[in-house]
Amino acid sequence: MEEFLVLQVLPDGYAIAMGDLFRSVLIPPLKNGKYYDFQNVKLPKGKCVRQIGVYRYVNDDDFIKTIPVIGFYPDVENQLVKKKR
Repeated sequence: MEEFLVLQVLPDGYAIAMGDLFRSVLIPPLKNGKYYDFQNVKLPKGKCVRQIGVYRYVNDDDFIKTIPVIGFYPDVENQLVKKKR
């Protein structure tokens, strides 16, 4: 996933977002700034997405939903491949 659409911002600053193939994820709060509904969040250059946990919540229809919590981390594997070239 390289781009996410924020669907809902939670009170603690986390954002429920939709990635490719309509997969929902939870994105941790920004260090400087805040998310807003329908914001496009792009994967920062040189970073990769990693799952760092799961988030469970009850939606408006009283269904329990579980989605991955993701983080953006340095893309070490691609950096190593580039250095070997």
